[in-house]
Amino acid sequence: MTLNSHKSHLSFVATLVAMTVNGIAHAKTLDGESARVDVPESEFYLLLNGSRLEVSSSGSILDVEARNGSQVVVDGGVIQGRGPATGLALNDGSSARLNNATVTGGTYGASGSSAATMSATGGSITGQNGLSFSGGSTLDLAGTSVTGTGGVGAFVLGSTLNASQGTAITGATSGIEIRQDRNTAAPEARVNLDSSTVVGQNGAAIVVRDSGNGNKGTAHILVGNKSQLSGSNGNILEVNRGMTADFVVDDSTLQGDIVVDSTSNADITLRNQATLTGNMTNVRSLGIDNATWVLSQLQTDGVKDLSLNGGRVVLNTDGTVSEGFKTLTVDSLSGNGVFVMKVDLAESEGDKLVVRNEANGNHQLSVSSTGNEPQAGAQPQLLVQTGGGSAQFGLEHEVDRGAFVYTLEKGETDDNWYLVQKLADDGDPIVTPSTRVVLGLFSAAPTVWYGELSSLRTRMGELRLGQGQGVWMRSYGNRFNTSAGSGVAYQQNQSGLSIGADGAVPGHDGRWLVGVMGGYSESDLNFSLGSSGKVKSYYVGAYTTWMSDAGYYVDGVIKYNRFDNRGDVIMSDGVRAKGSYDNSGLGASIEVGKHIKLDDGWYVEPFTQLSTLWVGSDSYSLDNGLRARSEGADSVLGKLGAQLGRNIQLEGGATLQPYVKAAAAHEFIKGNKVRVNDNRFSNDLSGTRGEFAVGLAAQVSEVLQLHGEFQYSNGENIEQPYGVNLGLRYNF
Repeated sequence: MTLNSHKSHLSFVATLVAMTVNGIAHAKTLDGESARVDVPESEFYLLLNGSRLEVSSSGSILDVEARNGSQVVVDGGVIQGRGPATGLALNDGSSARLNNATVTGGTYGASGSSAATMSATGGSITGQNGLSFSGGSTLDLAGTSVTGTGGVGAFVLGSTLNASQGTAITGATSGIEIRQDRNTAAPEARVNLDSSTVVGQNGAAIVVRDSGNGNKGTAHILVGNKSQLSGSNGNILEVNRGMTADFVVDDSTLQGDIVVDSTSNADITLRNQATLTGNMTNVRSLGIDNATWVLSQLQTDGVKDLSLNGGRVVLNTDGTVSEGFKTLTVDSLSGNGVFVMKVDLAESEGDKLVVRNEANGNHQLSVSSTGNEPQAGAQPQLLVQTGGGSAQFGLEHEVDRGAFVYTLEKGETDDNWYLVQKLADDGDPIVTPSTRVVLGLFSAAPTVWYGELSSLRTRMGELRLGQGQGVWMRSYGNRFNTSAGSGVAYQQNQSGLSIGADGAVPGHDGRWLVGVMGGYSESDLNFSLGSSGKVKSYYVGAYTTWMSDAGYYVDGVIKYNRFDNRGDVIMSDGVRAKGSYDNSGLGASIEVGKHIKLDDGWYVEPFTQLSTLWVGSDSYSLDNGLRARSEGADSVLGKLGAQLGRNIQLEGGATLQPYVKAAAAHEFIKGNKVRVNDNRFSNDLSGTRGEFAVGLAAQVSEVLQLHGEFQYSNGENIEQPYGVNLGLRYNF
């Protein structure tokens, strides 16, 4: 029975159905004809010779072999191979277009040779081996599932495979096997993966090998746009039998090894934010272009030529010694990039980069910081060893090691690079952010205590305006710029509230008040590079004031504090560390002066004051391993000054008392020793400073008084840009 190419589809389908007799499938050859299959579960198979076949969504057919430029279109239909037969075989420039089709076969789900082309969107292709294309053929897959149930997911021999839009290629052995075609005239094989997945269930994800006839070549592989590779043996790429692989990873994150045998070569490129975590064996060249390679083994020497263009090589991922220290060895190095490393100076161990021959370019080392102290007398730590060249190495950021900062220097007698302690211009070692924070916290108690005390001292004007006993309240805010020695400087912002009550007691030749007070303040310490500290202070105290009729006065205070201290450090590598501790302080102050009345309501009040503070010793650790211990934060502060003011009577009985005050203050304590790990420091706040204040006390009624004051001071080690004190007193 012969059918012309223009016969109707219905008559052709009826003829094919009639060819099935007693369930036995029959073959039909179409020469230069067109046909359409709409019948489900048809029991026939076709050989196309320069013909066109369409299988609709309701159509089903057995295996199809297309020759001599034939065309196959399957729109949702089914092609199912018989026994070992290939489901869809394309030869001699034939083509196929599959849309959500289901293709199954025996040895192969689908195959192509001699410049065949196939495009598949959606659907599935399944066989003992999923696909096999050779001889310059082209295969385009978009969102298609390809499965090799007993062998390879896809064979690519001198052909091109393009997979995109979530295509998944899975092989029971390897995922994709790439070979040079036996025909030496065939082009080199190419595989382009775009947001697709390749899985080798009992082997590597991709294997590159020759075809056994000595025809060698280069396989070009692009893994792009979030594609993934997975091999059960841990290998994402294997290159064997004298082949060469040009392997590019673009904007994808891969995990697995690249293994090249001694007869083969591989040129690897990582680019466009790609990340590869794994080991490489016998790789001829590795280029890292704005991408990252993460080493997975302690000893890696499988890369010959390493070139970086904004790339990163990560020897260490977590900054701890849990992974073990790694050594990367290459033949040559060029370009510019970053090597992420870890070092344990306490044990004189660390990651290392070894360049056997020349190293060129400009590179940075990113070395993790820690609070652990190096061994006493430890030698400079070797990080980079080269065989010469013009390469320059530096640190991506400074390195914190215990109490001090370290930097990178080239050896004086070799081409190697070492981690050494960094020194300031005066030759002293530079302390780390962790050290600055612990020293700052230990030194902050005196300024916290004196900032709180000012709220009690400023009530004196109210006592002179009013009579009898009363209650009072003060809110205050202070800023201090402090330099505690050892290069430790910080800004302290304090805010708080004090309340108190006092009553008159019998006295001779004047008034005598006794009172109690309490309050809370919070101080934020701001260090350079984003590190910070916080001191929460809770306090109670008692005070007494005697004011004679002749103008003399004595003011005494004793105050107990409980300090809650917390440090939040940003180390030089950007990693955070923190620690906290509690301690107590006890302080006292006595002030003696005389109120001298002048004409027209003016007065002058010279005074002298002596204050002392004792803060107990304490120790704590940061979670980066830094240990700190303070021997105390004591203070003895003397002041000598005077206040000038005037009492102004207002109509209605109110009284205003504006004033200005100036004093010289001197801190006598020079000690306050601190130990950071095994290093000794001194929080020396000693020195002289000048103080200035303006304020206003107001008796607004018989029982109510208001007060406000602005303060400024400056001198050695401490500057107070401002202090603001506002409050009221109620007499009864």
